[in-house]
Amino acid sequence: MLTQELTNKVINGVLFQLGWFICLLAGDIVALIFLIFVLCIHQRYLVKNKNEWTLILAVSVFGLLLDSVLTVVGIFQFENVSAGYIPIWLVCLWCLFATTLCHSMQWLHGYIKWTPLVGGLAAACSYFGGYRLGAVEFSNSLLLSLFYIGFAWMLVFPIMIVYARKLTSDKVIK
Repeated sequence: MLTQELTNKVINGVLFQLGWFICLLAGDIVALIFLIFVLCIHQRYLVKNKNEWTLILAVSVFGLLLDSVLTVVGIFQFENVSAGYIPIWLVCLWCLFATTLCHSMQWLHGYIKWTPLVGGLAAACSYFGGYRLGAVEFSNSLLLSLFYIGFAWMLVFPIMIVYARKLTSDKVIK
């Protein structure tokens, strides 16, 4: 039988994956509604530390900035831009991603040396999936664009995991 903690991690991962599809396929309004739903569930059942909200906000803002820079420098582009240089659904996706850093991806807190590889591969696969679904276009060749994205994530994902571990490792609140 699954423990409650493991069940929560699985639910967190499933909600993120469902959210990924919703954000890419349903657009800004539905993405915002789903994000609010997930954040309510997250607060009610998953938040173990008050600093987790700081983490979610910081990663979301960082994601908005990172993807905006990658758009400005011509790595990728979006058809409907609604949050500066990127769509709102992508900001929602960053928020959803941030909720996983202390739950379904918590196992990485003990394997920091693997985070560049995991981050680079996972990001390249995620953006490739978005490309295949028509949510993002690449300005360069597909392989070169995925290389740039993967390389950026090899640098930033370890920082996010270390930040998540450091920010939320103090006393647990219920």
